[in-house]
Formats: sequence, structure tokens, C-alpha cells
Amino acid sequence: MNELTLTSIANTFSPEYRTFVQGDFPDAIAQKLGQAQQLDDIGILIVRNGILLYLHFVLLEAELATFMVTEGDIPEASANQIVVEFLKELPTAYVEQHDTVATEMRTPPVESEVPKPPTPPEAEGVRTMADDINKAQDDSTPATSQDDLLRR
Repeated sequence: MNELTLTSIANTFSPEYRTFVQGDFPDAIAQKLGQAQQLDDIGILIVRNGILLYLHFVLLEAELATFMVTEGDIPEASANQIVVEFLKELPTAYVEQHDTVATEMRTPPVESEVPKPPTPPEAEGVRTMADDINKAQDDSTPATSQDDLLRR
């Protein structure tokens, strides 16, 4: 997922939450947690990316540690500890509601319940615009014989 996509997601957030997500918190917490697990700069960057994806509702809580393990070769025990410590830094109400919101954001919108107008039935004797055009073209065709002229 690229930064443009994250920016478009962030543009749907309230100004306060957008400021929080795009502020110093993701970098600072990733640095703190990564250093506590003795990760190198690449590992810390992966932790930061995982945190950003979580805060943008792209990753669920259960997916965060897996992301760190698969994307950054961070040991599973370290990734799990980072997630536990990261979630402690967030308000409890946020953590409790996060996965519900993330799941809703992943679900495609349901089509409107407004009924569509019925398709008109094909009935004999109903004249359409196409019929009028065809008739006009037929009428404009010049007669080629005396019999054709008399029939009109």
C-alpha cells in the first residue's frame, strides 16, 4: 500500500485523528518499541509501517504481528511483544472498537435500497422511437416502379 492510498484514507478521518495519525506518534512509538526489542533501522521501519497501517484501519489487531514477521523478518515473540506494548499506548475504547471499524471499512458498500424503475414490457402495438426512425427511413426511400408509386 503506498503513501497516496494512506493519504486518501486519512482524508476521511476527523481533523483531530488525522493530525494524530500523521503526527510524531507513529515514529516515536515505533522507535521506542523497536529499540526495546533491539531491532535495527529496517526492523524499526517495518514496525512503523505496521503501526501506520493499523492506525489507518488497514490491519486488524491480529494481523499486526504477522505483518511485522512476514515483512521484516522480526522474530514472532518480538512482534507479539511490540503489539502488546503498542496497544497499551492507545486508549482502551479505541482498541476495543478498532477491529469493528476496520472490518466495516473493508466491506464494500451495499447498493442503495431504492428500487430501480421497472423495465417496460415488450408489448405488441407499442411504438418506439426506433420504429419511428425506421419508418421515416422507409418513407424516404424513392419509389422505383409504377406499382410502388400506386401502393402509396
